[in-house]
Amino acid sequence: MKMSRRARRMERNHKRNSRGSGLNLVSLMDIFTILVFFLLVNSSSVQELPNSKSVKLPQSTSDRLPEETLLLLVSGDHILLQGQLVVRIVDIAQQQGLVIPQLLDGLRQHVARRGLLRVDTDGETLTAEVTIMGDRALPYHLLKRIMATCTEANFTNIALAVSRKPREKV
Repeated sequence: MKMSRRARRMERNHKRNSRGSGLNLVSLMDIFTILVFFLLVNSSSVQELPNSKSVKLPQSTSDRLPEETLLLLVSGDHILLQGQLVVRIVDIAQQQGLVIPQLLDGLRQHVARRGLLRVDTDGETLTAEVTIMGDRALPYHLLKRIMATCTEANFTNIALAVSRKPREKV
């Protein structure tokens, strides 16, 4: 029996489409190469502090990059040490004295657990470093009490986190 043109065309197309299609790796390799270069270029040594919407940092200019230290976040209603609640601001206002006992205990626990103490330049004193990330509207008397508590726990190198603002051109 003779096949019609349509039947022959359909048979030819079925034979051609029944073969397995190959995977083109050239375009896939191009994509991965571009991705690798993009990741290499964008993986710089910039240190980012955790962003908290409740804390608005003051602005400053600096030539040195900050080092990674113990982070103390002070917002309008609580104090966090490495992301864990230490004490509420309302409780601090009711306490007497310069040192905040709950914060002192938390700092000493972190020192004992992580071994943060280092020998100072005089070769005798053990010191540690802490970064205070406080809101720009933080009252000075509270900041003074926090810094005094850090000093009491042998955190003599105290840094204040700020937002970097661009230098003005002269």
